[in-house]
Order: sequence, then structure tokens, then C-alpha cells
Amino acid sequence: MKKLFENWQKYLEKTTNAEIFVEFLKKLESPQARPSGFKKSSLKREKVGKSCCWCGKVILVGVEHIIPRSAGGPAIDEWNLAWSCYPCNWAREALIDIPPRNPKILNGWLTQEFENFKATNSFPTSEEIRKHFNLGTEE
Repeated sequence: MKKLFENWQKYLEKTTNAEIFVEFLKKLESPQARPSGFKKSSLKREKVGKSCCWCGKVILVGVEHIIPRSAGGPAIDEWNLAWSCYPCNWAREALIDIPPRNPKILNGWLTQEFENFKATNSFPTSEEIRKHFNLGTEE
């Protein structure tokens, strides 16, 4: 039993904010179909009738990288893609957080999920995310 506890403790110590956050994102279920990729020509029909993941408005949307590409987020992995209106996407820029917009308008599904995550965890930094994806999670 002692050995099991020691191994579990070592596992917990290895878990980083980035690992926790990526696992959280991979398990999220979107209320609408996520983008099928990132090529503009293949997404034209998919953009119609979608709501923004941050503000919830049904408006012209584009692909949102939940972990921004500039922070090392994967470009085409479906778990890292969502639909976002352009004002939310532009306001968020390279943040790994909710867009800095008026909280009264942020009623989208991803906003709610991020608020729930923030209640018990902290968001990783861009550096932690880059390290996670460049070095992997195994040792």
C-alpha cells in the first residue's frame, strides 16, 4: 500500500497546469459540431448558423484555437477548435483565458466551461503550454 501511495504521489507531482488544462479541453463536449479543420475553403458551409463559443451570439463565426497557435496549441486537432465571432477572437488574441470583453455579453458554452475550470485550477502560461507540446508528457 505504501508503494502504491508513493507512485501515486510521484504521478501527481509530475502533473503540470498544462497537462491538466489539455486533458480538460480534450474531454469538453461542444453543443454544436466543431470546425472540421482550419482550411478556409473547406469551412465556408460550416460557418452558417453557428454560435460563438464565448458570447453565444449566432453571428458570422470563424475558427477559434482554444489554445492559441502562438502559445503552441495544435492547429488542426478538433479538441482545440471551436467557433468564435470575430470580436471575441480578436479581443482574446493569444490569451489562454476568456476574452477581455464585457462579462455581461459572455454567455457562450466555452465561457461557462472556462469559469468552471478557473474555480478549481489555474490556467497554464503560454510557456508551460509550449513546453508541454514540445517536450511531451512522458519521461
